[in-house]
Amino acid sequence: MSALILLALIAALIAGVLLVWFGLRGRRINRDPVCRDCGFNLKSLAAGSATCPECGGGLKRAKAVRIGERRRMPLVVLAGIVMFITPCVPLGVFGFTVLTGQSLARLPFGLVVLQSRFASGEYLKGIAVEIERRILANALSKDQIREAVDRVLEIQKDWDNPWFEEWGQVIEAAKAVGEFSPEQDAEWSANAPRIELVARSPVRAGDFVRVYAVSRGAHTSPNNQSFYYVSLESATIGGLDATTKETTGWARPLHSGERLGQISYQGSKVNPNVVMGSLSSSDGVLRVPEKLQPGEYEVDMLVARMTGSSRVSLDASHPRQGLKAKIQVTARDSPGIEVVAASQSLDAQVRGKLEPKRARWMLDIGPQFDRKNRKWIWEPEMLWKLDLELFSGRPNPPFDLAMEVFVIDQHGKETKVGTLTTEPGHVKDLADAVQKAQTKSNREVTFSMVDLAEPIPGPLSIVFRASERVAQETLGISQIYGGVIRVDDVAVSYSRTNDKPSGSLGSSTKELVVEGALQWFEEWKKRDGR
Repeated sequence: MSALILLALIAALIAGVLLVWFGLRGRRINRDPVCRDCGFNLKSLAAGSATCPECGGGLKRAKAVRIGERRRMPLVVLAGIVMFITPCVPLGVFGFTVLTGQSLARLPFGLVVLQSRFASGEYLKGIAVEIERRILANALSKDQIREAVDRVLEIQKDWDNPWFEEWGQVIEAAKAVGEFSPEQDAEWSANAPRIELVARSPVRAGDFVRVYAVSRGAHTSPNNQSFYYVSLESATIGGLDATTKETTGWARPLHSGERLGQISYQGSKVNPNVVMGSLSSSDGVLRVPEKLQPGEYEVDMLVARMTGSSRVSLDASHPRQGLKAKIQVTARDSPGIEVVAASQSLDAQVRGKLEPKRARWMLDIGPQFDRKNRKWIWEPEMLWKLDLELFSGRPNPPFDLAMEVFVIDQHGKETKVGTLTTEPGHVKDLADAVQKAQTKSNREVTFSMVDLAEPIPGPLSIVFRASERVAQETLGISQIYGGVIRVDDVAVSYSRTNDKPSGSLGSSTKELVVEGALQWFEEWKKRDGR
């Protein structure tokens, strides 16, 4: 039992005693003189009387007469008795266990389950282990196993306290002895993952708003592997429908019945996973209703989780979960993103942060996927991404950056190769962004690359161009630098994605990298039996 819980129980015990005393003493109902011995009202007694006509007690003694007649309060006394008795049970169990040295194994099952409501830390973990042991030893009745499972399901829903995977072992034990009903299994699976909704704020009425659904782990057993598809059923902002099928040009619109993504985890100790969209793309927007007046509103999404095939149709049997997030809505005519005009000093600061130290084309090779027939074709597909090392170690500019990145080849042709922002972990590591976006601490530029079928030979000119659209894709950037930075004569090298960075620029040619990648692909196919 934790010290805080123990102190709370003792405090309740003392409060119960005080309430009983206060209720029996009663509240003062007048200012009449009263005999302290028997409580007789002396108001009508002649002045100078020496004794109480009710009990014969002397009235000339010091403090023999008190002022104010009192009336007892039975409800207060009853409340005090209840408050006194309630902590007696857990305190008695705790005292019995400590004073007698009794282990959990020797306590009655009912007391073991009762202690799970007050214990914490290693002792609580020990309770779960003891219940699992009794289930596997056939030491519990069916009703007791059902009570144990119900208690675990209750604990599973509590995300404010630490989860011990030993409780998941209790569920596995109940399954092993055949005492785990389909209804309990459905509840166990539905409540296992924790999903949180994160939304961009502030946003203007009528604008698109970025939303993420993020998995924060799971309350389950250590060896449990689960996989869910997540679909959107409805989405409102301020109680008004916010789903849309309008094309945004930069993110996928969300509408009812759409498959958002998937949740997969093994055990409870999992890394946060993005549910909607992917770690490297801009998926997931709603439309803020134009009718909303400026103020704070709630984004309310209802999602359904489905196990099994991704082609399963949504029906009433699939568990639903509500996701909520607060956003600030501004007026339609207010500036959505504040763009700070470029200046010579500001340009120098931004250039110092963005000027690449190294650039290379990275080749990603793998089998092709036939989306029409939904099958893999075991022929190599090669995609190139430009990797820029931008972390110069210099101080961040005084304003956030939200930019589109282009390269210009030797013939003057311009090609977009990605976007960047100064929001921590933007897109690539959403969980990190959610954690750090409030403080903007330790900001680094991250680069979101675009796949190209062919690399562009260098030397290249790299152009960083401010973009309000890119800022709207982030969780919290609202003020950005508005200039353009161009860096000329940037040399590039070539390598495969899983190669270690080259020590110098231009150390590998495209032909050598492609030849090595194709050789690796053929060897990989043979190992995989293709």
